[in-house]
Amino acid sequence: MQARWKQQCAGEASATDGTDKLGTTPDKAFAALRRPWLNLCEQEQGLPASGRLTLQRELFFRPLLAALGYGWSPAPKVMLIADQPYQIPLLATVEGPGGAPLLWVLEAFNPDSAADENTNPDPLALPISGQQIQDPSVGRVLEGETWEQLINGRVFAQDTPPRWLLLVSRDQLPLDRALLLWLSHTLEAERATRQLPRLVLSYEQLLEDPAAAVQRCQQLA
Repeated sequence: MQARWKQQCAGEASATDGTDKLGTTPDKAFAALRRPWLNLCEQEQGLPASGRLTLQRELFFRPLLAALGYGWSPAPKVMLIADQPYQIPLLATVEGPGGAPLLWVLEAFNPDSAADENTNPDPLALPISGQQIQDPSVGRVLEGETWEQLINGRVFAQDTPPRWLLLVSRDQLPLDRALLLWLSHTLEAERATRQLPRLVLSYEQLLEDPAAAVQRCQQLA
């Protein structure tokens, strides 16, 4: 995979006569996020919650989304819950044909304190903070629910939910917690589709040979 990234990097640099440094590989792009994260940790010390929220967006979330290849388009998303408008903070969206939502990038924020490099608060256990809502007239903040409860019980309960969600945080989700969540969702998907035709396709297979991967999907259909 790294060899393929380097080949793509060389092609991008050649296309721009080597004048632009477009050709950074994904692994290097993510490694480069270390510096903005450390800058955030240093500059947010002693700031109020509103100041830290602004810093985490500009110093860390914006370059994070750039490394992931997503555009930076923060905006409130309004959801009707019991006929009342509530809003959740979106940093980016990806839509499919016809405007169907494919991906929502959501923003987690801990308003209580600035975490240091050695702490790992769980973003899924955090509620939406009122500091994240720039225009209260658009909708209220849903109080009393964590991100995990909101995502599982509200977002995916919509008539047309996004296919994927990415909850980003300036803190780190512990590895064991992330693996347990992945395993839980994978087992649920396996159990719910046992009576249906299925195809197991890895992300690596899709990247290595997209045409062959699509052909396998067409054969199943």
